[in-house]
Amino acid sequence: MTPRRIVTNAAPLQAGDVLLVSPIAYRYSSPQAGDIVLYDIPRTTLSGRTNAGNQAQVIIASAHIDRILAVGGQTIERRDGALYVDGEPTPFRPLNPNWASQLLQRTVPPGQLLIIPSTNPYIRSGNVDRVCLVSESRLAGKVLLRTQPLSRFGIIE
Repeated sequence: MTPRRIVTNAAPLQAGDVLLVSPIAYRYSSPQAGDIVLYDIPRTTLSGRTNAGNQAQVIIASAHIDRILAVGGQTIERRDGALYVDGEPTPFRPLNPNWASQLLQRTVPPGQLLIIPSTNPYIRSGNVDRVCLVSESRLAGKVLLRTQPLSRFGIIE
């Protein structure tokens, strides 16, 4: 197990949270929709606007934590505010419940995962297409639980 400390607030994670990550969780099994994972986004420059409305360029290149929404071969779409995988409603949502995506309809290529980096405040819904497909090889591990602070101990849902 590898502990990872969260350094900035990004719902539902808070600065100071410590998460236990298993780097060997996928040695004998495949990632599944619903898994919360630590993964790496390759260096990407995104255009967007600040909260004040000013144009900005943001470089994204770091480890992120979020939920797998679909795996290779599955089709995901957003209809009427709900997410569907292979035509069926899915109970899985990005970790940040306030994150609204303009997510479309997309079939995930083999060897890829669809993960919306909702815990990164710099990635807006207009940029999500550039970073939402993640190669399985970029997974660093499966998040098992939050261990600190003790008042927030437990499984992240």
